[in-house]
Amino acid sequence: FTYDELGMHFAVKNNSMILYGSGKVGYIEVFEPYDGMTQELIGIGNTSNELIKAVGEPSQKNGNEWYYQSGITYILESNRIRKMIIKSNDF
Repeated sequence: FTYDELGMHFAVKNNSMILYGSGKVGYIEVFEPYDGMTQELIGIGNTSNELIKAVGEPSQKNGNEWYYQSGITYILESNRIRKMIIKSNDF
């Protein structure tokens, strides 16, 4: 389910009951205009240096995708966070 005007994309597993009020969302992707602010005050638009200062080095990098143990993947473009993906471990 994509809500571009809100800056949110929800992914669900096949045959999920999410449309009927139950079931699991596998991941949530946020992008502008949503700011995605975390408790560390990191979100869409922050620089990679601000991200590292707030939460440390990523556990893994794959090009512009930075993965953290918290389950959040940050997608960077031009040294700024452009998207965030919060993913369930079992998705």
